[in-house]
Amino acid sequence: MPKSKLLKFLKKFLVLILDGSSGAALQKRGMPRGVCPEKWAFDNPAHLIKLQKEYIKAGSKMLYTFTLGGTRTKLDEFGHGKDTEAINAGLARISRKAAGKRLLVAGDIGPTGHFPKPFGDMEFEDCVNIFKEQVRGLIKGGVDLFAIETMIDIQEARAALIACKELSKLPVMVSMTFDKDKRTLTGTDPVAALITLQSLGADVVGVNCSTGPKEMVEVIEAMKPYARVPLMAKPNAGLPRLVDGNTVFDMKAQEFA
Repeated sequence: MPKSKLLKFLKKFLVLILDGSSGAALQKRGMPRGVCPEKWAFDNPAHLIKLQKEYIKAGSKMLYTFTLGGTRTKLDEFGHGKDTEAINAGLARISRKAAGKRLLVAGDIGPTGHFPKPFGDMEFEDCVNIFKEQVRGLIKGGVDLFAIETMIDIQEARAALIACKELSKLPVMVSMTFDKDKRTLTGTDPVAALITLQSLGADVVGVNCSTGPKEMVEVIEAMKPYARVPLMAKPNAGLPRLVDGNTVFDMKAQEFA
């Protein structure tokens, strides 16, 4: 899908509604604790398709593939790294089946679990290549665009964006995660993140996870004066709490809306 088609799609809806939680939602539908989420969904596609169709019914115009932990480094934690391309391609096809032809499917790309230098010991080019392996799988699965999300380090976000841009002409959305002080874990503020990412070719920039809608509005307000691209926000339902070993979000639907 060319960038022009994405922009046309955005203008058509003015506010384009994304999907919601996948991991927590699938746990409620039978996904056991301790398994590799991506491999479980790959092996149990009916559960994922049902969930994503429910998001469509609720108003979602774009689905994220269930591949947040789809890099080789994350899949290796469960012994599935050798199947990186196949798992990503398969999960993309599952979302494509749920979405049909009218909705967009974004190939979801999350952190590797390691930091590139200088905060970690990973070489920048190694980080790019790790993301490229996942991107190849998502392309095979037929995604319309890429959604790099939950990034806590601007260097890793850059590596993922470069991987997408070097392998494909599909649009790329990038969203960072900011704390209550409006900084990423490695210290980047919203304006610096926006300028860096849009300068590197990101087609949409924004923020996801970490906070509720109220706090996220302030991040978007900070970005807005400098944005040359559409902005996105994908908040949690408030701040998470741990109750009896379970992650709980207290915000009710009406307040969230």
